[in-house]
Order: sequence, then C-alpha cells, then structure tokens
Amino acid sequence: MALAVAQAALLPAVLRAQRDSLTRRDTLAQRLQSVRTTVTRDAARPTFELPFAVTTAPLTARPALRRTGVSDLLLGVPGVQVQDRANPSQDQRIALRGFGARSAFGVRGVRVLRDGVPVSLPDGQTPTDWIDLETIDRIDVVRGTAAALYGNAAGGVIDMRSRTPTASPFSAQARIWDGGGLQRGNVQLSGAPADSTGH
Repeated sequence: MALAVAQAALLPAVLRAQRDSLTRRDTLAQRLQSVRTTVTRDAARPTFELPFAVTTAPLTARPALRRTGVSDLLLGVPGVQVQDRANPSQDQRIALRGFGARSAFGVRGVRVLRDGVPVSLPDGQTPTDWIDLETIDRIDVVRGTAAALYGNAAGGVIDMRSRTPTASPFSAQARIWDGGGLQRGNVQLSGAPADSTGH
C-alpha cells in the first residue's frame, strides 16, 4: 500500500518533467519542388511479370495517326474491340474481353479515365465523343480482374493520359490533315509552368 501511495505522489513530478511536444522548434518555412506521380501498375516489375494484363499504347510513336475517334487510338491493343456505326447520335461501342459487347451503344462495364479522373457517368455509361483526342499522349489499358482496383470496372480500365508541358518557355505544334471528305486542323501551345498564377 505504501508503494502505491509513493508512486501516486511521484507521478505528477514525472509528468512535469516531460518536454512539451506541441511547441514548434523549427520556424523556417521551405518551399518544396512539385512532384508528379502516376502509377497504373507495379512500376518496379516488368510488364510481363505482372499478374494481370496491361498494355501501354504511346501515341507519340505514331504521329501520323488519324484521330477521328477512340477507335483510331485503340487500334492494335489486344483484347479491345471498338465498333463505330458512323452514327453521330450513338457513340462508338468499346468492349474489353467481351465486357460491353452487349451494350447498344457507348461504353458499359469498362471504366474510362482521363488523367486518372473518371469520365464514366454514375450509371456506368461513358460518352467518348467529347474527349479531346489531340491532347492524349498515351493510353493505358488494364484488362481482367485487376481492373477492380479502380472501382466499378468489371471489364477493364482505359486510362487516357495527357501530354506533359514542355520544359521550354514556349512551344507550338500544328497538325492539319485531310482525307475521306473530312478536314481537320489542330494547334497546340505549351510552355513551362510558372511559379504563380499571375493574380
């Protein structure tokens, strides 16, 4: 009993001796460089060692590619079937390994992302006709059960990544092409990001 009384009497002294951890010892503010991280798979492992099917289609390797629709961008990606009915009132139908094949039009059962942000509507339908195809640098396609990591994507995921800005202060690119009765032009301006927004 005497030991318990002695411990209770000395406990406040021990608590008072502890340093206050809430006081800030470092008052120097530092500005860190910005970091951009994009991961669609286990980056440390080569693609052929992954337990799921992933395909990266870099579009910079095909500069002469016509970009009239998503079907042009997904050309040659295994497991992807795109049907274009040439009907402006109905989007192109995209199927990954059979998922979405029974859809009357558009994309169902396949999640479409633009720079990691879902483009799909809450009901699962994805309009692809309003996606700006000229600004896409690469497309990552994840097929199979690993697409469940992205949420409601039973069939797979199509992630469209934009071009990164150039490091130079200013750059411009123009593309004009004609064929099949369709004429199209595109001009892109790019530059290094500034430290402030200029407000």
